[in-house]
Parts: sequence; C-alpha cells; structure tokens
Amino acid sequence: MPTLLEYINQLQREHRYRIKMAFQPTESQLEVLERHMKKYDALEVGRPEKLMLQAQPMDFPQLSGHEIVIVDVVTRLPVSMPQLEAELRGLLFVRDGTIRVFGRDEPVEQEIC
Repeated sequence: MPTLLEYINQLQREHRYRIKMAFQPTESQLEVLERHMKKYDALEVGRPEKLMLQAQPMDFPQLSGHEIVIVDVVTRLPVSMPQLEAELRGLLFVRDGTIRVFGRDEPVEQEIC
C-alpha cells in the first residue's frame, strides 16, 4: 500500500506547453525564460529548436519571412497561456505579437484570418 506522499506524487499532473518565438532568443533571454518557469515548478525546459524559414508563419500571420524558435516546457503547476505570454513578453523585452504559448497536449485549431 502506497504512503500518502507516494499517492500525492502519483496524482500530480504534468502540464506541457510549447513556447513559440518569432525572434532568435539570446542566451540571457533563454536563462530568464528558464528561471521564470521555475515559478510554475518546471520539470523540464527544452532546448530551443528552429523551424525552417517560412514566408508567412502559421502562428504569426502578421509577420513574414521569420524563423520561428520553439521551446517545449513541462511544469507541475498550470498556467494560463495568455498570462504566460504576457509575463514572458515583459521579461524578455520583446514586442507584442512575437511570442505565443500553446498547450502541447491540446489540439490547436485556430482560424487565422
């Protein structure tokens, strides 16, 4: 029979997020991102991965000709995606519309006009 602590640990849920940036983050920006995710009890902050250059990136329709950088994050505490976007935008000192946050386990079906 598991102890209470083991039972609680089994019930803890992981929350997976994908952070997309329409800019090349610097090393200091990546450190700030990783430090900030500790606020949400980050279990894993992935390495940044670049997508190929796109004429019009799907998640950033107002931008053209940008490489998109993706960072996958796993946390124990949930966070609202718009809230995390706003927090990261302020911490990384980037303009509005250059960073997006999605739930990795949720289907992303957005209509882009």
